[in-house]
Amino acid sequence: MMPEMSGLQVIQEVKKDKTISSIPILILTAKGTETDEIVGLEVGADDYIIKPVKIGKIICARACSFAQTGKRDSEIIAAHGCYSD
Repeated sequence: MMPEMSGLQVIQEVKKDKTISSIPILILTAKGTETDEIVGLEVGADDYIIKPVKIGKIICARACSFAQTGKRDSEIIAAHGCYSD
């Protein structure tokens, strides 16, 4: 929880700002209902991850995903031992 605005409000503000709107946003949360996930993605998150998680799996999956969309560099993938086609 954040004191001034919710995480969803932060995402909305980031996505409105053209200078930073292309930064990928991942929601990492304990809120695990399908409705929570849908709302998070609808407001602009690029991914919704429910805790608890295994960090290595997240790094590989997300690095590969971002590389495929051109949001991340192939060196990030290689550094974590992940590969994308």
